[in-house]
Amino acid sequence: MEWTSFADGEIAKCKHGYYFIYRKFCSDLGVERWFADYERENQYFSGRSECFTLHGLASPEEARRCCEQHAGTIGLTIGF
Repeated sequence: MEWTSFADGEIAKCKHGYYFIYRKFCSDLGVERWFADYERENQYFSGRSECFTLHGLASPEEARRCCEQHAGTIGLTIGF
């Protein structure tokens, strides 16, 4: 996946949806952490949408890696 920077985060498109990573203050830990969101593109799945959020990742690299692993898992599940 190719990541494109925006504001305090990045976005990437894959065959079945979009991934967003962004930095946010984590009040539980008192530090800034990285978060990753995924939203499945509706056109491939008859109007059903799926999303998830990963919380408290230590770096943008870790967030990208988690998203890319998820994309591979989803791709295998739905046949991409």
